[in-house]
Amino acid sequence: MATYLYRLGRWSFRHRVTVIGTWLLLLVLGGVGALTLAGSTSDRFELPDTESARAFALIKERTGTNADGATAQVVVQAPSGEEITAPAAQEAIGQALAGVQTDHVVSLTDPFTVGAVSQDGTTAYAVVSYDRQSGELSEADREALTDATETLRDAGYTAYVGGDALQETPGPGKGEIIGIAVALVVLVVTLGSLVAAGMPLLTAVIGVAIGMLGITTLTGFVELSSTTPALASMLGLAVG
Repeated sequence: MATYLYRLGRWSFRHRVTVIGTWLLLLVLGGVGALTLAGSTSDRFELPDTESARAFALIKERTGTNADGATAQVVVQAPSGEEITAPAAQEAIGQALAGVQTDHVVSLTDPFTVGAVSQDGTTAYAVVSYDRQSGELSEADREALTDATETLRDAGYTAYVGGDALQETPGPGKGEIIGIAVALVVLVVTLGSLVAAGMPLLTAVIGVAIGMLGITTLTGFVELSSTTPALASMLGLAVG
């Protein structure tokens, strides 16, 4: 393998104009394809024929609910000196939670009925269960949760939403930039040269850019998960 890599490196150096021109051509073609042929990614995540998938399908068949659907916990804390079990607090929480109900909600627990109240009587939480995974929830579902917490905050309560219902698929961004900066520092210290440190980073970034543009172009022809760009950038930068 070392011999083949040596020959490839020697050939690339001797034909550096052709190699660089090919890279730039691929970058331009990828950009054109991404702008003109790209489609949309899918938020669905399925692993058919696995034991867990069969178990979830059986639960849905027997109970009519999606066992791996998204959930949200709405946590509410009473103002200082007050109790969450007071009639006024229960009424305010009940009205706010009523706004959480959407077409995709399969169950909504009442914290005062199921006993989801802290021992000191200051905090309670309700669990909202959905019939689909977080990536398949609509903006109306998410807005209903945020509106409920804002309503409670306006009434003087402390309210937050936990769970995966508001979770969004991460995309390439700050993490990759920080990784590149750290890699540059490590390479400069190791190699003692900005040129020697910058070359592998430059080729890695260009390679990842071509790959990302290719993935974006492919979304117009095949169904790709919304996590694909993040995984591609992470693996591409690591290998590069």
